Amino acid sequence: RRSSSNSLISGQPSSAATGIFHFMAVDEATTLGAMRNGVAAIEEEFEQHGTEDDKECLRYVLYGRAGESDRVFQHGWRRDEGRNGEVLQDFVDHPCSRAAGLSPAHVLAARLYTTIAFLSINRQLRDLKRDEAGKVLDPPQLRQPHKMPATVAFLSDALKRLRAANTELQRASYVRSKRGRGRASRKVGVAPKSNEDQNGPPNQPGIDDDGDEEDEDDEDDD
Repeated sequence: RRSSSNSLISGQPSSAATGIFHFMAVDEATTLGAMRNGVAAIEEEFEQHGTEDDKECLRYVLYGRAGESDRVFQHGWRRDEGRNGEVLQDFVDHPCSRAAGLSPAHVLAARLYTTIAFLSINRQLRDLKRDEAGKVLDPPQLRQPHKMPATVAFLSDALKRLRAANTELQRASYVRSKRGRGRASRKVGVAPKSNEDQNGPPNQPGIDDDGDEEDEDDEDDD
C-alpha cells in the first residue's frame, strides 16, 4: 500500500501511552540494553541494516566536518551547506544540546535524520498494521519490527528533550520580559498594557519568543 505525504495518521491519547517501543514492534528491554552502548548502538544498526547511502552519511556525521562534503543528492541538495566545518562534538556542545541534556547518541540520531538516511528510518515507520477495511489499528504498530530501533528511540527522546528545554527557555524569556515591563511601568507611573501581562503568556500557537507571528512554513522543516 502506497503512503501519501499529504495524509496524517492520528490516534487516541491512549495510543501515546503504549510508547515508542510498542509502536516499533520491538522488545523494550532489548532495545534499552542496546541503547546503553550509545553511539555504538546506532553504528551497529546502520552497518547491519543501512543502505550504502546510509553508511556514507553515518561516516560523514561521525567523522566529517559539516558542509565540507562535495557529494550532491537529489535536486542538487548538499548537506550542511553554509556550515562552518563543525564536527559532531560541536553539535553536542551547542547550548541547545546542553540545555536539553542531549548525549552524543541523541545528537548523532538527530543529525542523521537531516541526511538522506531519513528515508530508511521513515519508510519503516509508515508500514503500519491495518484492519480488513484498511484502517490503521489503534494503538498503531508497525507490521514488522523496525530495524533501527535504537536510532529511532534516541531520535524520539532527543525531540522530547529539545521541546521541553525550549518551553523552559520561552517561559524564562517571558518572565524576564514581564519583569522588565513591570519595572518600566512603575518608573513612568503607568499600568501594564493588558490583562495578559498580569495572567501570563498567551497559550497560542504560532507565536515566537519575540511575540511575532511565525510563518507556517517554519513549523515543519521536513
